[in-house]
Amino acid sequence: MSTENNNENQVTMKKRSIPIPLIIGIALLVIIVVIVVVKIVTSSADTQQKSKEKLDLGMKYLSELNYEQAIVAFNEAISIDPKNVDAYVKLADVYVMTGEYDRAVEVLDKGHKETESKVIENKKSEVEQVIEEKKKEEKTLIPEPTEEVTATPEPTATPEPTATPELTATPEPTEEVTATPEPTPTEEPTATPEPTATPEPTTYTEATATPEPTATPEPTATPMPTATPEATPTPEPTATPEPTATPTPSPSPSPSPTPTPEEEEPEETFKFEISGSNAVLVSVADDTIDVAEVPSSWNGHTVTGIGEEAFTECSNLEKVTIPSSVKTIGDYAFYECSNLEKVTISGATSIGEGTFADCYSLTSVSLPSSLKTIDANAFSGCESLQSINIPASVTSIGDDAFYECGSNFVIYANNEYVREYCEDNDIECR
Repeated sequence: MSTENNNENQVTMKKRSIPIPLIIGIALLVIIVVIVVVKIVTSSADTQQKSKEKLDLGMKYLSELNYEQAIVAFNEAISIDPKNVDAYVKLADVYVMTGEYDRAVEVLDKGHKETESKVIENKKSEVEQVIEEKKKEEKTLIPEPTEEVTATPEPTATPEPTATPELTATPEPTEEVTATPEPTPTEEPTATPEPTATPEPTTYTEATATPEPTATPEPTATPMPTATPEATPTPEPTATPEPTATPTPSPSPSPSPTPTPEEEEPEETFKFEISGSNAVLVSVADDTIDVAEVPSSWNGHTVTGIGEEAFTECSNLEKVTIPSSVKTIGDYAFYECSNLEKVTISGATSIGEGTFADCYSLTSVSLPSSLKTIDANAFSGCESLQSINIPASVTSIGDDAFYECGSNFVIYANNEYVREYCEDNDIECR
């Protein structure tokens, strides 16, 4: 019995035993799978890292307003990692800044197909809004030719033909006409009834008087009365009332200076204070304007600043363009411009306290490389503002400068000071 049991045990052991080659094969397969997975993960991490480096490089160029190099860097970031959402968004931003709106839309369409990101979808809607605003602006510019049409009053200078006072020189001919009254004495020939006295020739005996019939040619002078048709030009003496036209002397063109006030009217859009050769915009004459393009000069004075509260509560204002001549923007200059969406600043060195505070609709801000100071609460309460590029030139940012901006608000900067500011104020910085 024991031998039988041993045989049975040996058989079961043979059945349970697994061939060693199979074990080795399985182990090798597992090792290969692990290696492949590790390579995929590491290569993905490397790809993301390289793409991020290109993205950061693009942000550096963008902060320096070097748009061409920024476009190259963002495109490289996308080619390295087609899933890099930030690269698509920033590339679209550059195209918007350079006015290439169609290319911005193309980039965002491509990014949405690759990533299906909600962020890209939202960005596309923002760009489309900007395009619509641009079309509206172009339409609002169309009335400008109507101003040229209003210039048509210059044809009212046609009174210059009223220089017909030269016709007043015609009075000289009228003098000749007045000479025609002398023919009017020809009406004395109307005394031609005297020729009716020709019955005197009935005293035919005085045949010598017959020469008087030869005087009858004087009745032929009666055609002079036919000159009386020239007397019909005597209505031209009625033209003597033209001397009444003497009231129409060239002084009548003197009203033409009236167009000059019309030329001054456009300058009333803004009000300025003069200081030497410089001017400061202190207020808006018409607070219903929707587009404000601050002039670089006014009446021969360089516009160097925007005063405190100059545009405060201009609720219809949607777009502002500030030229490079303006170096300072005063405190609360655009406070509570609730519909303001886009601001372009070209040369300012400082932005005052609360300058754009509570501009709830603000979505786009372009800052110049000359900017050094952003004072406290400058952009606080701009709840639609999702991102801003701060140039490397900035060395001072006041408290709560970006308080209660967009829920996913991001600052793009290649500046150690700005990065420290972001860390201290819990703001994402890229």
